[in-house]
Amino acid sequence: MISGISVKPVRARRCRANIVKCCEAILVAVMVALIGGTAWCWQAQAPAGKAALPQGPTRELVERGTVESARSVTLRCEVPSPDISGIAILEIKPEGTLVRPGDLLVKLDSSLLEEERNERKIVAAGCAAMVQRATDDLETAKLAKQEYAEGTAAVQSQSIQNELFVAQSQLRRAEEELKAVEQGATEKAVPLRVMVDARFAVQKARNEADLAKARLQVLEKFTKPKTLRQLDADVAAAEARLKTEEANLQLARDRLAQIEGYIAKCTIKAPAPGTVVYEGLSSAGGRREAVIEEGARVRERQTILRLVDLSQLQVRARVHESRISLIKPDMKARIRADALPDVDMVGTVVSVSQYPEPASWLAPGLKEYAAVIRIEKPPSGLRVGLTTEVRIPVQGLAAAASGALQGTSRELRSDYLFDTMDRNGDGRLERQEVPEALWPLMKKYDANGDGAIDRAEWRVMQQQLSPRGSAR
Repeated sequence: MISGISVKPVRARRCRANIVKCCEAILVAVMVALIGGTAWCWQAQAPAGKAALPQGPTRELVERGTVESARSVTLRCEVPSPDISGIAILEIKPEGTLVRPGDLLVKLDSSLLEEERNERKIVAAGCAAMVQRATDDLETAKLAKQEYAEGTAAVQSQSIQNELFVAQSQLRRAEEELKAVEQGATEKAVPLRVMVDARFAVQKARNEADLAKARLQVLEKFTKPKTLRQLDADVAAAEARLKTEEANLQLARDRLAQIEGYIAKCTIKAPAPGTVVYEGLSSAGGRREAVIEEGARVRERQTILRLVDLSQLQVRARVHESRISLIKPDMKARIRADALPDVDMVGTVVSVSQYPEPASWLAPGLKEYAAVIRIEKPPSGLRVGLTTEVRIPVQGLAAAASGALQGTSRELRSDYLFDTMDRNGDGRLERQEVPEALWPLMKKYDANGDGAIDRAEWRVMQQQLSPRGSAR
C-alpha cells in the first residue's frame, strides 16, 4: 500500500545527488585554477634551446599562424556554368609548379559553349538577312514617297488642270453660241429646239468646268496630303523595322562575341611568374579539403588557384581579442614552422586587423583578429600553408591574461582557456595538452570517441559542470 512505502531511500538518493553536485562544483573551481596556472606557466616559460627572455613585465606572446605569400595573383573561373553543377576542369598545372608568364595553367571544358557558338552564328546570319531585307523595304518606301510627291501627284494635278482648261474653253464656246442664237431669235424666228440645245450645251460645259475645279481642289487639299502622310508612315515603319532588325543583329553579335570570350577564358594562362597553389575549401571541422583537380567542377567567380611569390612570405596569425591590443606594427617576432622545427626565423609585424575574423559556428562568441608578420629571410623548404608558432615579446602580458580570465564573459573565458591549452592550434585538446589531474574528468565528454576534446565538447562540459548547468 502507499501508506506503507518508506521515504528514507528517496531522501538518501537526494542527499547523494546534492553531494555529487557539490563535488562537481569543487572540481570546476579546481579545474579553473589548474588551467589558469598551467596557462600562465606555458606562456611564461621559454622553449628549450632558445635564448631566455628578460625577466620582468616583458613576456612572449605565443600564437599559431599559417604561412602565406605576401604577393600573389588570384586566378578565378570567369566562365558561367550552364547548370548548378559548374564547369569541369580538363587540365590543370600540378600544384607547386613554377611557371612563367604565358604558360598554360587551366583548361576548362568548353564543349557546350562551342555548340552554343555554332547556334549563335546561325542566328546572327539570319539577323543579318533580316537587316538587309528591312534596308530594302526602307529604300522602297522612300522611293514610293518621292515618286508620288514628284511624279504621280504632279501628273494628276496637270491632268485635272487640262480637263479644267478644256471645260472652260467649251463653256466659252457654248456661251458664244447661245448668245448668237438669242440675237438671231430677235431678228427672225429660231426654232425652240435650237434654243434649248444651245442652253443645254452651256450648262454642260459649266458643269464640266466646275467638276474639274472640284477634282483639283480635292487633290490638293485632301488626296495629296493623305497619300504623303501614308507614305511617310510607311517610311517610318520601315525605319523602325530596320532599327529593330539591326538591334537584333547587334544582340546576336554581342552574344556571339561573349560566348567566344568565354571560350577564350576556358584557357587560363599565367599572367605573371610564380608557384602554383590550389585554392581549397574548409570543411566543417576547419580542415582544408582539396577540391581542385582534373575532373572537378568549378563555379563562376570561384577561385581555382593562386600564383604565389615564394621569395616574399608572411605569417597570418589569429589573436584573441584580449591580447590583440598588445601587438603593434613593427614589433619583432620569432617564427618556427612545425615542418621545420630546427629552423628559427625572424619576422616583423606589418599589420594588425581592425576587424575580427569570421567566427566558427562551434564558437560564435570567440573573436579573433588577424596579425600579419613578414618573414625577413624565408629559408629553403618553407611552403605556403605550413603551420607556424609565432613568439612576440610584448609588455603587459600578465595583465592581459588576468583581464581575459576575469574581465570577460563566461563564454570568452572558456574560449581563452581552451585556446591557451591548445598548444598546437588544431582546435582539439589532446591528453598531452591537458593537466594530468583533469584528463579523467574531461575524457567523459569525448562524445565522438576520438581521444580528444574539441571546442563543442569543451562547451558542453563547461555547461554541465557549471553550477548553473548542474542546477538545471
